[in-house]
Amino acid sequence: MTAARRALVLLAALAPLPAAAQRDVPAGHWAAEPVAAMVRLGVMPLTGGRFNGSARVTRAQMVGIVSRMARSLEAGKWAGERPQSPSTGKVDKGPLKGPVTRYDLAAAAYRIGVFTARALPAFSGKATSVSEALVRAAMPAKPAAGPLRTELAFLVANRFVHKGSPLLKADAQPLTGLEASRAFAEMIGGLNARRTDEPEKRIQLERPGGDAHTHEQDRPKP
Repeated sequence: MTAARRALVLLAALAPLPAAAQRDVPAGHWAAEPVAAMVRLGVMPLTGGRFNGSARVTRAQMVGIVSRMARSLEAGKWAGERPQSPSTGKVDKGPLKGPVTRYDLAAAAYRIGVFTARALPAFSGKATSVSEALVRAAMPAKPAAGPLRTELAFLVANRFVHKGSPLLKADAQPLTGLEASRAFAEMIGGLNARRTDEPEKRIQLERPGGDAHTHEQDRPKP
C-alpha cells in the first residue's frame, strides 16, 4: 500500500460516519434528516448500526436521551444546527396520549434542540440561584445502580426533571407524547435556570393549602 493510499484510509477511518450509517433508515424516509442529526449529536445512538426507528421509546430510554441532549446543549454542540422543514410524519399528527416511536422522537427533539440552543441565554460566568418554581425531585429507589441511575441522578441534581415527572419511574412503560413534551419542557427550564438568576424583588403569594410561590415584580412599598 502506497503512502498516499494509507493516508486516504486513515482519513476515511477518522471521518464522521455519514447518514448512511443508519442502514435501516431509507434515504427518502420522512425522518431521515433528523435521525442522522440526532445520531451525529450523540443524543440517540445506534444499536449495531441500526436506528430501529419504529420501536417505541420507553421512559427508561427517555432518561438517557434527555440527559445526553441536555449535556450536548450545555456543551454548545448545537451551534451549527439548522431547523429543518416540518415533516409529514406521525410526529405532526399523532395522538399525544399514544406511544412515541424513535422516529417521532428524533424529529420532535431535533427541532426542539435547534430552537432551544438559539434561545438559551449565554452563561454570565456568575453563580446563579435556582428558581423557586423548579421543585427539586427526590431520587427514586429504583434503579438502584448502573448507568440508568447515573443519568437519572444527573437530571435530578440539575433540576432537568421536576417532582412528579414520569421519567422518575425510569421503567419499561412506553413513553407518550404528553410525557415527552413534559420531559423536554422541564429540561429547557433547568437549562435556562442555570444561566439566569431569580429577581431580587418578588411578591410572595400563597396557593390554596399554604404552598407559596413567587411573582416577579417589585414588592409594594409600605
